[in-house]
Amino acid sequence: MIPDAEELFAKLEQEGEPTVRTRLAQGVYGQQKTPLVIEWLHQKEQSRADILANENLKTTKSAHMAAWVAACAAVISALAAIYVIFKS
Repeated sequence: MIPDAEELFAKLEQEGEPTVRTRLAQGVYGQQKTPLVIEWLHQKEQSRADILANENLKTTKSAHMAAWVAACAAVISALAAIYVIFKS
């Protein structure tokens, strides 16, 4: 990243995303900085999307594990029932 972009990104970080969005809509950043501001906002959105995707993956893995545990419990219960039936 070019030094000017790093400096701009640091300023945008201090302003915060809501303020940056408002100022972008008002045309405050000008023609040269606007593409960098849009890139910064895109990076913020992508970061949130990545976090959400990771959380969804964790939830899916947990649900998958719970399903396996339930299936194993059902098999054990069935085996116990068969044992009781044939033992009698």
